[in-house]
Amino acid sequence: MRRPAAIIIRDRFHFRFGCCANWRSCACDLAEVIGSAIALNLLFKIPLVFGVCITALDVLAVMYLQNKGFRYIEALVVTLILTIGGCFLVEIIFSHPSLPAVLAGFVPRAEVVQNPKMLFIAIGILGATVMPHNLYLHSSIVQTRKYDRLPVGKRKRSSSPPLIRRWH
Repeated sequence: MRRPAAIIIRDRFHFRFGCCANWRSCACDLAEVIGSAIALNLLFKIPLVFGVCITALDVLAVMYLQNKGFRYIEALVVTLILTIGGCFLVEIIFSHPSLPAVLAGFVPRAEVVQNPKMLFIAIGILGATVMPHNLYLHSSIVQTRKYDRLPVGKRKRSSSPPLIRRWH
């Protein structure tokens, strides 16, 4: 049976290393909670303390959905991604960007590697986008796709609600 990275680290390595991995994950999550609170403050003028509370309620809602079945969380994530993509598309339509300038932004430049300030910003963006705790956490998420390929396992897997069942 495959196990998530958190369990493998706990079992294979020294206890202190497992604790350090968990503390690093918590530190990344703390940055996300504070970032969410700051975003709510900037967008809606919600005080930071209330922003942190709203973010904590979001986490509790996701944990509740996880107990209902992982397909509900997937449906929520897809809905949020489509909403963000739709908003981004509307912003692009309203702003009328210059297509050659947009395409030029995708071309890598040697200047990024030669200028230390630009390099640190690029590394920071990459690190913020692909956080190590995502690898740590999501190794357990992919385990939700593991099921018995026999008819009994397929029947158990298809017992999700009809709206979600179509996504399989």
